[in-house]
Amino acid sequence: MSKYGNKLVTVNGLTFQSQAESRRYGELKLLERAEKIRDVRVHPSFRIQEGFISRGRNIQPITYIADFSYTEAETGELVVEDVKGRGVVTPAFLLKQKLFLRKFPQIDLRIVWV
Repeated sequence: MSKYGNKLVTVNGLTFQSQAESRRYGELKLLERAEKIRDVRVHPSFRIQEGFISRGRNIQPITYIADFSYTEAETGELVVEDVKGRGVVTPAFLLKQKLFLRKFPQIDLRIVWV
């Protein structure tokens, strides 16, 4: 089980946090085969806050791990997706979303509601 009570799902050797996330992966792979998108990545990582030293202590960087990223074939735009169940948006995600948008304003961050 994942930390939110979802069943972990494995597809093609990839582990997803939920059935909804695994279904979205299937949809993205179909879009990739149809050449609508390209370069689908699963669980891409983005450093949204660099580490630093505060009062002699090492403060670790903050990393956002999205569910997927891909490039839209027609526009070349990089898209990052996070799959969310209704009502399952944590305060940690909201903070990371703000940090991501601040650091990467050129990247389209989409929430896919299931």
